[in-house]
Amino acid sequence: MKKAVCLQVLCLLSIAILPAGCLPLTTPAQPGETITMPLNVPYPEGTEPVTLTLDFGAAEFYADAEGRTLLEGTVTYNVPALRPEVRVRASSVEVRQEARQVPLHTVNKWQVHFGTARPLVLKVNAGAYDGYWELGGIPIRELEINQGASRSTLNFTLPNPIVMERLVLRTGAADLEMAHLGNARFRHLTFQGGASSYTLDFTGQWTEDATAEIIVGVASLRLIVPADLAAQVDVQKTLGTVQAEQGFIRDGRRYHTPAWETRAGPRLEIVITSGLADIQLEMAPTEGPVI
Repeated sequence: MKKAVCLQVLCLLSIAILPAGCLPLTTPAQPGETITMPLNVPYPEGTEPVTLTLDFGAAEFYADAEGRTLLEGTVTYNVPALRPEVRVRASSVEVRQEARQVPLHTVNKWQVHFGTARPLVLKVNAGAYDGYWELGGIPIRELEINQGASRSTLNFTLPNPIVMERLVLRTGAADLEMAHLGNARFRHLTFQGGASSYTLDFTGQWTEDATAEIIVGVASLRLIVPADLAAQVDVQKTLGTVQAEQGFIRDGRRYHTPAWETRAGPRLEIVITSGLADIQLEMAPTEGPVI
């Protein structure tokens, strides 16, 4: 009898001191019925800028500026834990998916439309996803995107109605294009990338002076600047190569357009720090972008 009691006590003690890393892992829910959930998020009361946060994992994502409310559209999913939650606090709105660990054959498709009635501070936390963002025409005051391994395009086809104070994009291993960045009207851009392929197209209607800080690892980096924009690219550190198209003027580690020397019009200063990147500098015709 005493031996049985001792064994029970030892079993309980062994469970109590079991390291957290050895506890059984919860398995993700299995795919079930595919559900399409409508989104219709109104603007909060007031007239001040709205902070909108989108938080999602592995997904297919599409966004544009065709909304009549703050955010509308649909989310299609087949795992119950992927049902988005909408939280509103004063002038801040969060649309969030709690699930991050999902099984194979999961459906998670977002098709959303932003409104343009009030200035927006847009924050995005995304996992590994395929996405297309058409952000032209949206009055974005600040934009911050943090994403994992992904294939995504950010496009500003139309000019931002207001000045964007900052644009921050941090990405993992990703194929990324940012197009018509001149239309974003940012004052400062920060881009941090890992090991992949990135294209940053700075064409558009420039109205403000701007700075851009680009930090990449082992990557292929393609920069496109308009021929008539006063732009300078300062490659501070790289173990890779720099190839500049004809038309750029080199001064040591700096490359600038002819318009930079006139000191007229908006000016763009770009600083690049990289580990082992192949950097390609291209000059777009004045009539439009090359993407």
